[in-house]
Amino acid sequence: MDLEIKNAIDRLLYACDSVDTKHLSKQGPISLKQMVCQDLLTFIQKISLKDSEERINLFMMTYFSEIQVECIGDENENIHSSFKMLCQIDQVKEKSNGFILSDLYIKSIIVIGQHYSLSKKHKKSINVQGFIDYVKNLKEYVKNVPDLDKEFGHEFEKTSVNTNTEPISISEESSSISSSRAETIEDVLEQIDRLIGLQNVKSEVRNLINLLRLNKIRKERGYKQIKTSNHLVFLGNPGTGKTTIARLIAKIYKALGILSEGQLVEVDRSDLVAGYVGQTAIKTREVIDKAMGGILFIDEAYTLAKGGSDFGQEAIDTILKAMEDKRDDFVVIVAGYSGPMSDFLASNPGLESRFNKSIHFPDYTAEELFDIFNLYCQNYEMQLTTDASLSLKDYLQKLCNKKPSNFSNGRAVRNLFEASLSLQANRLAEKEAIGNEDLTMLMEKDLCLNLPDM
Repeated sequence: MDLEIKNAIDRLLYACDSVDTKHLSKQGPISLKQMVCQDLLTFIQKISLKDSEERINLFMMTYFSEIQVECIGDENENIHSSFKMLCQIDQVKEKSNGFILSDLYIKSIIVIGQHYSLSKKHKKSINVQGFIDYVKNLKEYVKNVPDLDKEFGHEFEKTSVNTNTEPISISEESSSISSSRAETIEDVLEQIDRLIGLQNVKSEVRNLINLLRLNKIRKERGYKQIKTSNHLVFLGNPGTGKTTIARLIAKIYKALGILSEGQLVEVDRSDLVAGYVGQTAIKTREVIDKAMGGILFIDEAYTLAKGGSDFGQEAIDTILKAMEDKRDDFVVIVAGYSGPMSDFLASNPGLESRFNKSIHFPDYTAEELFDIFNLYCQNYEMQLTTDASLSLKDYLQKLCNKKPSNFSNGRAVRNLFEASLSLQANRLAEKEAIGNEDLTMLMEKDLCLNLPDM
């Protein structure tokens, strides 16, 4: 489950529930929330070049397990019916109760589209241009919403808002702040503070924000700005939260007006380097265009500087040029192991001059890894038995003490959690009757606690 998708959808469906549409005769036998869910699935089908049925079924099981969604709409329709209805509701209730439904819908579409477009597993079977065009169509429709009576008739006039609703809950990794307004720096800092561990990283990010805020004030008051670079270097082992922090920094940069969009485009060497002369520059420019207005996050960036006749240098040169030409609305964060990254930056004077701010991401402690595992349990409504909890703590302590060469911190915990769910499923498959407690309990025998070779 992707928490960013979950929170975006939760905000949208919560807002749909808060709207009373009983006077809307055009709605039909299903609820507004069901219509929205159907059209989100239609969007996934629209951008899928292949494997759409498998992708849709998995999405339904992950995010719509408690909502009855019987069908999807016409993937060839430019603007889906539920979005038209949301726009009309926005008109009638004049954006009251703190929700702009059409805005929540567009943001959900963007989060879902970016998830599939950037995923190593899905991106080759996704029509990225189709995704971009669909978002443009939605935004254009909002600017020119048709007349209310012509679109739905007079029966829409009495649509009202139910103000007796509870606040949206906040998850551990992504705040469910109402999307009717842009996220403030305080909103993002709150999200950062809720992350497990990373105390030094949190301090460094706050120092960065304070400097940028001061620069913004100096600019507004006509003083010279303190010379600084917005590009960053993230140093640390895999699974230490580098991508999560990069995504939150993108939001901070947007809130400060440094970036216009605030999206994060995550790539590695394979997304930038081609096999023939001249192709790498083209491939890299396409990625840069996608990241324009946001942050380009290059994982294991040191692999670009292999030397010799390797085409990685062509990618580096193209990125450096964009950092100079597009510096007003384009930021690059490079990430990787501390030693190789130092060699990478030293390999090119242009790199050293542009990346003068580094943040080190330490490995998680055994206690922090245990908290991360429990966070996964909370998100999936699971809990550990006492024996399982004690065994897991002991395992994680041994893992941190010896640290195998492929130790991957939080990523290792996620893999452990997923493996434990599989072992639990195998155990429960042998039972004739499965109770609610069986579904939510992880036992010691469910935990895959085999220490890797050191």
